[in-house]
Amino acid sequence: MGLRAFKPVQAAPSNTTASQIAQANIPQGAVRVKEQETNNTTATANAIMSSSTLIRGIIWNGDVDFYSIELAAGDRLTAATMSSASASGNNDTVLTFFAPDGTTVVETDDNDGSIGANSSVISSAPVTQTATYYLRLSSTSTNQVRYYDFYVRVLSEAATAEQEPNDLVTTAQVLPASGTISGVLSATTDLDFYQFNLNAGDTIFTSLDLNPERDGIVWNGRLGIGTFNGFTLVVDDGSVVSPNAEAHFMTVKTSGTYYVQASTTAASIPAEATYLLDVTLFPAEQQANCTTYTSTDVTKTIPTTTSFITSTLTVPDNFIIADLDVSIELTHTNMPDLDVQLQGPDGNVGGLFTDISNNTQTTINIDLDDEGAIPIGIFAIVSGVRYIPEFAYRLDWFDGGRSAGTWTLLIHDDAASNGGMLQNWSITLCAAPPASCPDGMSMSTITSTDFEANDGGFTHSGTADTWEYGAPIAAPLIGSYSGANSWKTNLDGTYSISSIANLFSPSISIPNVAGPVYIQWQQRYQMESASFDHYTASIGTGVVTKTLYEFDAATMTNAVGNPSVTFQESTVWSRQLHDISEFKGQSIQALYHLDTDDSVQLGGIAIDDFQIMACDSPAVTATPTEEPTATNTPTNTPTNTPIITITPSNTPTITVTPSNTPTVTPSVTAGPTMIPVYLPLVGKGE
Repeated sequence: MGLRAFKPVQAAPSNTTASQIAQANIPQGAVRVKEQETNNTTATANAIMSSSTLIRGIIWNGDVDFYSIELAAGDRLTAATMSSASASGNNDTVLTFFAPDGTTVVETDDNDGSIGANSSVISSAPVTQTATYYLRLSSTSTNQVRYYDFYVRVLSEAATAEQEPNDLVTTAQVLPASGTISGVLSATTDLDFYQFNLNAGDTIFTSLDLNPERDGIVWNGRLGIGTFNGFTLVVDDGSVVSPNAEAHFMTVKTSGTYYVQASTTAASIPAEATYLLDVTLFPAEQQANCTTYTSTDVTKTIPTTTSFITSTLTVPDNFIIADLDVSIELTHTNMPDLDVQLQGPDGNVGGLFTDISNNTQTTINIDLDDEGAIPIGIFAIVSGVRYIPEFAYRLDWFDGGRSAGTWTLLIHDDAASNGGMLQNWSITLCAAPPASCPDGMSMSTITSTDFEANDGGFTHSGTADTWEYGAPIAAPLIGSYSGANSWKTNLDGTYSISSIANLFSPSISIPNVAGPVYIQWQQRYQMESASFDHYTASIGTGVVTKTLYEFDAATMTNAVGNPSVTFQESTVWSRQLHDISEFKGQSIQALYHLDTDDSVQLGGIAIDDFQIMACDSPAVTATPTEEPTATNTPTNTPTNTPIITITPSNTPTITVTPSNTPTVTPSVTAGPTMIPVYLPLVGKGE
């Protein structure tokens, strides 16, 4: 099974203003591919198709993830996990490298990683046979890792020898094009620096193999990346288990010259403290559809009291959001006092970070991006880095919603005697493209319901089942996406404890059309951590089931400030679109499933505006746009206009306006008609 692209390239909003076009080409973090389940055996392993690959995956309870990779004799394989963004709070991964038979262990590692104390890394493991090899990621049977980033690099070129002197940034050796250095630390005081250039948004993965000869000689090294606000950010796991290694990751905010440092804090090292260092660049994804909107509601004082301040910005453009990033510049004399959140135009709130850094760092100048390399809070330095939000928060809670309206930055200062200034902040929004069919085809609607006239023929069942049809009235999931009615787990409250609740669509026949088939719906939710409560959306024929969406984040509440105030977080009304072409010629049902534990009940799930569409040649599916020219009416023509079930491709399928979007009323005809989420695209190669 091959890996599929994690996020497709998006189209620019058609109403972008001239002043914003200059800001449109904004880096959006490194491109990832998405793990594809089920991949828990060597036979179902996801194929890694490139010599340098970045994968985002999840380890569920008892889960193992296998990946296959083609290696040539003489290659070396480097692989490492970054698991500190795991919303479960567990970052324990075990990485095993298998020989071509799928059972013989070449190397394995449990706790050699550093970005996540229990993460894992195998650095430059040599192979002697040209064949398909396997990598397995696992955790303990009772723990989940939601999510991990998995970095893989194949080293095929000979390493370049270290050149002394290189013990200062001013004498740093230029990194060779291969990114691989063979070096030696001559003393515990020796520092080896290597320099290279990065563009804004680039991500680097670097590993340090402390026993490239695999001769059992062990010593502890450390690995640094810099400089950020004048500091080199260093990782050191303290392990001396052979073959010992370190791994480090970073996404940079600004273009410039950066450095990697190899060193040690050990009291003594072997006479031949050799290492193999490799640095892999994952370029920022350049998208032509991203626009930065900067707040003019600055500068704002953060008082030297327990306080709460807000700053707003208005987005005039109305499109569906495919990706959102936040940039913040502020000063404060005690950074751990600050709790910062973002509120969208429809009122939903998502956390960004809480109580990070230390009182020696008085400046924040960061980007926050779900596609960054590491979460904020790993290092005290909060300038010059493009971080992931803290592990409990996700910026993708805003994906799929409408852009237009007022966005608000919320800053709580939860201790007195320290203050600061919010200097600037902005959001970068990337627009989703309209759905399209291959050339020569048009799109038609197979089935569609906005749940206004009736319940759409949906049914529900289960234990402590709270699915209801009607108008949601319980915060934070108040209202429907369009009109008054939708399906929700308890219209006027929270879901039940110990619940198994299933919502089924009617059986739907999928025609055997020439082009792709898509399913689309609107969803909004508030959930307890996926360690306890689970939401999935799937379709199937009764035999074959495909998971389309799976909640994998932390509990969606956020206690901030002093006195503490608990915010009820939620997603926006998010438009979901998935390719279901493998079900052509079959009858399917959609299933929206919730199961819960015996404590903590939150707002749950709401579903609206369900639709299935197909692409086919105009000769088969197109509806005439003009009436026939014949003047005689056939005698068998009914007196009422016939119902046409195939919608012309140029006619909007939904004309209602979401009732819960403040400030700017979105029209479905004003922006793109669909947002693709995890479409099955081929993963990028070299």
